[in-house]
Amino acid sequence: MESYQVAFLVALSLTTVAVPITLKILRNLDYLDRPNERSSHAIPTPRGAGLAQIVGGAGALASSGWLPLSGLVALVGFSALGAADDLKPRPPILRLTLQAAIAIAAVALASGSWNTTGLPLLLIGAIAVLVFIGMVNATNFMDGINGISVVHGVIFGSVYGVILWRAGLPEWVVLGATLVGVSLAVLPWNWGRTAKIFLGDSGSYLLGASVALLFLTTWLLGPGLLIAIAPIAIFLADTGSTLIQRIWKRESITIAHRDHVYQRLIRSGWSHPRTALFVAAFSTVTSATALALQQGTLSPQVGLLLLLAIIGTYLVSPRSTGHGAA
Repeated sequence: MESYQVAFLVALSLTTVAVPITLKILRNLDYLDRPNERSSHAIPTPRGAGLAQIVGGAGALASSGWLPLSGLVALVGFSALGAADDLKPRPPILRLTLQAAIAIAAVALASGSWNTTGLPLLLIGAIAVLVFIGMVNATNFMDGINGISVVHGVIFGSVYGVILWRAGLPEWVVLGATLVGVSLAVLPWNWGRTAKIFLGDSGSYLLGASVALLFLTTWLLGPGLLIAIAPIAIFLADTGSTLIQRIWKRESITIAHRDHVYQRLIRSGWSHPRTALFVAAFSTVTSATALALQQGTLSPQVGLLLLLAIIGTYLVSPRSTGHGAA
């Protein structure tokens, strides 16, 4: 059995066992996400399913016997920070400072193995730090409705796994397979109109750190930047456009809101499952574009235009439901 297959099975099995235990502990400790005017849920719900994913992910990566130290620092550091925030939220500035410290440590350990394609190593390192911070926060911002993050964990882990396998980097497929396993295990608990448990910061940070590692590996060791960006294009577009709009309106970007495309669809009357699948469908198309680019079926120019068209269609989709205004 291949190492990535072992990692998937271990991640799926351990997380499946750990979720109900985690749920019981969170309920007993009264660690609940209580709804407010900006929430997309109506009843208090335990948050912290990512704690179970951390258990499953750790077991899966240990079973494979391989992951660079930089990857371990990133996954352990961001997961621990997310878990700590689930238990006691920290001020945004402190949280961002700690995120930067973890990202810098991971990048410092990894940079020696990268193919910088002629660019200054310091520049690549700075971009990589921003990738970690940006991706962790993007996945956190996008984790606002039931199922959306775990479904995307399956998509991201699968597509990056295929890309890196094709690129001759089978060892990194282990991380993709682990992400698929821990996401599938939580899906039944986080799906439907009323979820039994939320991922919490522990889960969204784990997802973000994993995707950042897969993105950087695809960019700097694999087939390149455009293919690396394509799978996560919808997450980046939704988060980026929302931040730009809020900055333009001089609104605080640190206060919770309901301005993302997927949140506007919920406000228009869509259910959580329908909205999660809608966003996932767009991410699946951009992921298919990445695979077509790697295969050579699409040229980079055509692929870029196609991605821009997909992103544009997604961003204007709430207009058809009567909630075009952010």
